[in-house]
Amino acid sequence: MLTCCIPECRTGYPEPKKQKNKSEASSTSTKCSLPLFPKDENLKKQRLRAIPRKDFVPSKHSRVCSRKFHESSLQLKKNDSNVAYFFPEALSYLFLPPTPKRKTSLALAINRCKKERNSVEDSLYLHLLILISLLVLKNSREKLMDHHWFMEIHENFIQDSATVFFFFFAISIENVIPKIIYGLKTTKDLTYSMFSDGPPVLLQEVNHICSTAFIQRFYDINNILAYLKNRYVPSFVSKILKVMIFIFCTKKDVSLPKIGSIQRV
Repeated sequence: MLTCCIPECRTGYPEPKKQKNKSEASSTSTKCSLPLFPKDENLKKQRLRAIPRKDFVPSKHSRVCSRKFHESSLQLKKNDSNVAYFFPEALSYLFLPPTPKRKTSLALAINRCKKERNSVEDSLYLHLLILISLLVLKNSREKLMDHHWFMEIHENFIQDSATVFFFFFAISIENVIPKIIYGLKTTKDLTYSMFSDGPPVLLQEVNHICSTAFIQRFYDINNILAYLKNRYVPSFVSKILKVMIFIFCTKKDVSLPKIGSIQRV
């Protein structure tokens, strides 16, 4: 709030609740300007001598209201860049900024639809990723066949069927012998099952990650694998390698392998 620096001047201060007489009310209610001190040092000293304040040093915000000047002494400088913003007789809605509109139920419904659409897109992305990965497997299976430990997994799982699933697992290398310690099997309809080197893993254990019997989002797979990794407590210091293998299963009713049964001879 801009105020006048002259002692006992109420310009710029809020008006008192009770006015003594109408003349005082009219004098305080009249509009006036609050010009800054001049930059010229001679003019500034001349104005300071007229102000009844001892050792007064004006700041860059100090002002003197136009009521303290004669009409001939104060001249308003025209500036084309100034824009008028105060009109006493204008209606308030013409110059006040409009209030923000409240969100209607339709807007909230649109936001809900966007969230549902994003969840559906995530599900479609997961299905698309599965299809693309299967195509990659067809082109790279010959390279994987060069590894002896993968040959044994392949012979155990791939025999005469068309059921497809993904097999995510981690292996531990001890004395250059790979050993499966935990894994996650995801079928084509996005149902899943887990296993670990130790007590059996139930679906109820990962309800905080995936509340249904289906994989809903792609990062649910990473979260379940992270849970299995934390659940697994090896009895020896071993090197853990996360491997993701896409397997064409050959039997409709596939049983998971026994932990540690798949080893390199």
